[in-house]
Amino acid sequence: MGLNEFEETSQSQWLQLIVNAENLTGYQLQHELKNYLSLTLQHYTSELTLPTSIIALSYMEALSLSGTKQSHELRNIGDQCLLLSGLFPERLSRKSISLDYTITIGRQSYSRLADKNYVEQWDSELFYSLQNHFIGLVDILYTMRHTQ
Repeated sequence: MGLNEFEETSQSQWLQLIVNAENLTGYQLQHELKNYLSLTLQHYTSELTLPTSIIALSYMEALSLSGTKQSHELRNIGDQCLLLSGLFPERLSRKSISLDYTITIGRQSYSRLADKNYVEQWDSELFYSLQNHFIGLVDILYTMRHTQ
């Protein structure tokens, strides 16, 4: 099996887990959100790079950057907050970090990216949807983790 076939299989497996979690939660995601979530899961399971620093500091540092570097940092922070909130809320609890706090930082990161005047080359509608459906995405991830 070639690398591309493995990646396609991995993404289809993530998509199937997302669909199963949708059925259990009753929360139906838009096609674009399902694809984004599956690609994000695929990326972070191969990279294994969840934050080790304080998320708020990373967020403040990202805001002091500009251009593409800021965009990438905000996207990483939003993605990490999403995965931590949905898949590893106990990790947050152990570090005495509020789930609401992490969700707020994640939503703010995506909201900044959704601003049409902020990043022209990225799909602002996608990031608006991520910000708007953040809680539903967290529920989907939580269900995926706890029903397996």
